[in-house]
Amino acid sequence: MITKTFNSEEEIRPDQRIEALFSITNDLYHDDAYCHQYNSAQMSIRTYKVISMSTKLGIVKWLDNTRPLKELIEESYTTSERDIITQGQHSRKLYQEYVINDFQKSKPTAKSTSNTM
Repeated sequence: MITKTFNSEEEIRPDQRIEALFSITNDLYHDDAYCHQYNSAQMSIRTYKVISMSTKLGIVKWLDNTRPLKELIEESYTTSERDIITQGQHSRKLYQEYVINDFQKSKPTAKSTSNTM
């Protein structure tokens, strides 16, 4: 059974281009004698079909035994990170706060020096 999903949340064309690149890479691996000689598993990248219908709408083939990367990332969040996300804080704001806090921690403290001659 082939399952498909409609994607309308983000740009779909980059997915389509990456899958085309992966298909070309698979063809190169398949045609290369070195890969056949030293790779008994016949190296390949698992690809899926992406059909772009507009800039933000498309059909994506769903692969069996796979999970979205977003799920894996969300599982790695700590409780406090989940709380921040559910409170609706935007990820860019969180990143900016992280950078500012990290910068403040690493910034050397100003020492009073006098330039008297």
